[in-house]
Parts: sequence; structure tokens; C-alpha cells
Amino acid sequence: MTKWPEIRAENMVEDSYIIQAVIPKNLLYFDGHFADNPVLPGVVQVNWASVMGRRAFSISGTFKQLEVIKFQQLFFPLDEITITLKYDEIKRKLSFSYGSERGVHASGRICFE
Repeated sequence: MTKWPEIRAENMVEDSYIIQAVIPKNLLYFDGHFADNPVLPGVVQVNWASVMGRRAFSISGTFKQLEVIKFQQLFFPLDEITITLKYDEIKRKLSFSYGSERGVHASGRICFE
């Protein structure tokens, strides 16, 4: 089992870091969430954004809080996703959005101290 999406492409476009990926069927977080129709938990999406954002923008510091979190659509196994990350170094806020061909799935900001 894996804990991460299968990355297909990663690119910096102007001030955004854009990741194209596929959610694998054997994702650890599908286990127990839910047996008949597995979905990607929102807390996993926030964690992925935080870890990928820290790497892409060399963010240091500790997590402080979440702002304007919205989960609009569910993700399922084998969904092709786009993760878009932007970092405001002055405000120490990482904005993220998750999308697919079906539209926006989730968005929010992670604040660091």
C-alpha cells in the first residue's frame, strides 16, 4: 500500500506549483474509508498539500492553522487530479486547490508560524 499519489508531472508556472497525479487504487487511506465506495479523506488532502508545499517552496516553521477550507467533491481511486499550490512568504500562507476534469474538489490555506 502507498501513502502518496502517483505523480505524473510537476511544474512551476509563474508563482504556482502545479502537480498532475493519479490517486492509486492501493492507497493506504482508502482502507476503512469506506468499504463499498472508498473516498480520499480531506485530512489526507491537507497533509499532501502541506508536505508538497514545504518541498516546493522550502517552507520552514510549524503548522499554525487552516483557513477557508472547502471540500466540494469527493475523490475516488484512479481519479486524475491537479494540485495547485501558491505560497505567500510574507503572510506565511500556503494556498492549495485540488481539481479534476469534474471541476474543483477542495481548496484552502495552511498557515505557518
